[in-house]
Amino acid sequence: MDVKPKLFEQVRDRLRVLHRSYHTERQYLIWIRAYIVFCNQHEPDKAKWRHPKDCGRHELEAFLTHLAVDQHVSASTQNQALCALVFLYREVLQQPFDHLNAIRAKKPVTMPAVFSREEAVAVIELIDTDMMQTMAKLLYGSGLRLMECVRLRIKDVDFQRKQLLVRNGKGSKDRYTILLDNAIEPLQRQIAYSTALHEQDILPRDMERSICRMRWRKNIPMPQQMCAGSGYFHPEICQLIPVQASNNGIISAPLPCKRP
Repeated sequence: MDVKPKLFEQVRDRLRVLHRSYHTERQYLIWIRAYIVFCNQHEPDKAKWRHPKDCGRHELEAFLTHLAVDQHVSASTQNQALCALVFLYREVLQQPFDHLNAIRAKKPVTMPAVFSREEAVAVIELIDTDMMQTMAKLLYGSGLRLMECVRLRIKDVDFQRKQLLVRNGKGSKDRYTILLDNAIEPLQRQIAYSTALHEQDILPRDMERSICRMRWRKNIPMPQQMCAGSGYFHPEICQLIPVQASNNGIISAPLPCKRP
């Protein structure tokens, strides 16, 4: 029995309807696949594997106990597997379980290690790259999660009000958070660098589109526009670019060309 084309697609569709994150979708599918393998570990023929809807409370409790006793997983890992299987039976198969009697992994009682302000600043200052140091300041000072910091956009930064807009955070919620004073200057440098890099990337593409339109109007066969991996325009295009560009006021200097 091949469960992948049907069951896994149903799980993906339901997760995306509920707007769960990609990481949640990936982990849930991993645990559901592990559960199916565990329920059919004594059946070598995959065509005879049982579907999860044919399994019940006993198999689910045995799998959770196997994770805690045999695999020695942590409490958080077992809870993640439990959430994935509860989602499978409740949201996809419509077979919810009220109570499960499985051996649960023990969660150790530990005291969290919290840096003092001086220790945190000392660690951040040891980061060599300016961009990484800016990200560390935002993570520590503004309370951003890792992917929230990576997905931060220029329009989400408000220097006047000293605040950041976090879009689509945990639980698909937007929120505002503070922007510390010592993160303003490096963040402005990063924005200036990204803006300049963006403008450099836009000019060749706009120029390339203009050349394509010009050749299309004149019915000229289009040669290879860029020499493979060289970053230079083809010589035939270089002969046409200065005339066309000067008429449009785009550039005044000839483009670099390199004969293949």
